[in-house]
Amino acid sequence: MRILVLNDEPSLRTAMTELLVHFGFEVESAADGDEAVRLCKTEGPFDLVLTDFMHPGPRGTELVARIRQDNPIQRIVFLTGLEQHQMQDLRRELDEFSVLLWEGPIDARQLVDSINSLLGS
Repeated sequence: MRILVLNDEPSLRTAMTELLVHFGFEVESAADGDEAVRLCKTEGPFDLVLTDFMHPGPRGTELVARIRQDNPIQRIVFLTGLEQHQMQDLRRELDEFSVLLWEGPIDARQLVDSINSLLGS
């Protein structure tokens, strides 16, 4: 399974990439939305795009729309630590795009189990 990890924080991007590789995923990584869109065009399709919400370049609905120009069914999961009221606004904004949001702290095993479940592996 191929995953694109988008996170502008180098240490988090590296840690997430290493975690996913350890569990058998093939992983590409991007530091900003523009790089993620480029990788989706040149290296895609990916089984999953796993992204934080706040990063340079396109994010949110703009990121989803740009990625899905070439792959309308691309699975995208946003990782976010937003407050509850912000999550409600974000859910409304992203609802039409059928993306998933991962709320709160990330537990490595739970994240891997959720990815496996989502991807049916």
